[in-house]
Amino acid sequence: MGLVDSIVKSNQGRIHVHDPWVTGEDLGNELGTFLGIYRGGLCLSGAHNDVWHSHNRALDFLQRCIAAASDELRVSAV
Repeated sequence: MGLVDSIVKSNQGRIHVHDPWVTGEDLGNELGTFLGIYRGGLCLSGAHNDVWHSHNRALDFLQRCIAAASDELRVSAV
């Protein structure tokens, strides 16, 4: 997704955006993962098709992605 700040404003009137993401993916049996930067922070988001994957399985996959990225970047996962 890249630098999301250039796509989505963090404030729009009285609305404050904290964690935006949008996908146009046609998910079959895949898990979609999206890496972006928003408000100076690295963001990992995911989408799944619940016909093929449970919510918990998708969260487990994202947690493993975060752990692997944290190890490689030598940063702590939040």
